[in-house]
Amino acid sequence: MHLIGYHITPHKLRSTYGTALYRETGDIYLVADVLGHKDVNTTRKHYAAMDDDRRRQAASAVRLREEPGKEEE
Repeated sequence: MHLIGYHITPHKLRSTYGTALYRETGDIYLVADVLGHKDVNTTRKHYAAMDDDRRRQAASAVRLREEPGKEEE
């Protein structure tokens, strides 16, 4: 399948679907089952970077409040 400037293969479509499913559900076991992976570690290996990104985003979203009476130096 060709779109302007893109070559889309069945593998890319499958990967995009798996990525979207994992982002929506966060359930690696569901994604492994839907994609037909016999070993969840196969799926986990491909989506580990997404977990790292989600952790970084969550960590950067947290703001610890300052203790009353203490000012920034």
